[in-house]
Amino acid sequence: TFEDFTIDAYTEKDLMPIIISRGCVNACNFCCDWMLKRPYRSRDPQKIIEEIEFLIGRYGRTRFEFSDLLIKGNLAQLETLCDLLIARGSPIVWGGQASVRSEMTKELFCKMKQAGCGGLTFGFESFSDPLLVKMNKRFTAKDAAQTIRLAKEAGMLVEANIIVGFPGEQE
Repeated sequence: TFEDFTIDAYTEKDLMPIIISRGCVNACNFCCDWMLKRPYRSRDPQKIIEEIEFLIGRYGRTRFEFSDLLIKGNLAQLETLCDLLIARGSPIVWGGQASVRSEMTKELFCKMKQAGCGGLTFGFESFSDPLLVKMNKRFTAKDAAQTIRLAKEAGMLVEANIIVGFPGEQE
């Protein structure tokens, strides 16, 4: 409920953090979160909607940062959440951390945009296939490029996390 916090001291005037999942479905070699926060679990989309409605009513916020390791760990639940947000018809904007998933379709990116997703920060880390293998990423540079293209075609802002100097990286 954030009752014990002066919210304006922690966020922008219209922004509110919310958690929709815990853990990670990946096992990247540079990260310990997948091990420390396992198993991956996500909240019921209806409960997320109820929390969003509560936060809108209580604080008048219209922008939400899903403060998870990744918001696309369970694509079926993400799609259900989008369906509920679209049905709700409320003009909110949201975003969060995401990973490259080859199962992500143009239709799902478009549905996310329609549901208010303004942009995503992707853990690309690299666009070198040999380095992605060393990092234990489960995608290729081609998959990452496709993800960027689909997100941009849906009208989303795309931000990239990149690791420079990973062991084994070459010029």
